[in-house]
Amino acid sequence: NMVYELANANDQNRVTLVGFTKTLKMDVGPYYLTPDNTEYLVGLVNKISTGGGTRQDIGLKTAFQNHLNNSSESFNRGVNNTYTILITDGAPVRSGNDAPALGNANSSPTTAENGEIYGQIKGWANQVKTKSNLMTVGLGMKDVTGGHSLLNQIASAGHFCALDDAEMLVKEMVEMGISDKKTI
Repeated sequence: NMVYELANANDQNRVTLVGFTKTLKMDVGPYYLTPDNTEYLVGLVNKISTGGGTRQDIGLKTAFQNHLNNSSESFNRGVNNTYTILITDGAPVRSGNDAPALGNANSSPTTAENGEIYGQIKGWANQVKTKSNLMTVGLGMKDVTGGHSLLNQIASAGHFCALDDAEMLVKEMVEMGISDKKTI
């Protein structure tokens, strides 16, 4: 579990979790990775499930407005020492497993609503990147309707990866140097 890796790397790492589908599902933190906090966060991560829509804009907006864009000591360590990690299993959809994906990030979205949502994702990603690095992870999604392309576009340079399973995420974070002395 990536929370254990972050705690093992440095107990001064702080983690905030924002969970989303078509609505906000979870917004907790930031927590220093003490043993009790680590177990609490691992429990929350283990409860995350797929389904119900994929609205990255909601996750990015919440992370920025509630955590990155405040003057508290929690997130004022500077862009180079702060990471926001967007993990998703699909391309943006309006709602639910049966909803169509919102077009392809490389082409013109098929409707005005699609274009608006892609614009919101890119806009909130740009806001997040004013306060932190943005790592994006396509987890087990293959290349669902251009989802990898969008994630690569919005990530900070060199901070996109496509993974088949969550265990690979820890390795990627270590290789990118994210796990040591960071606010996440």
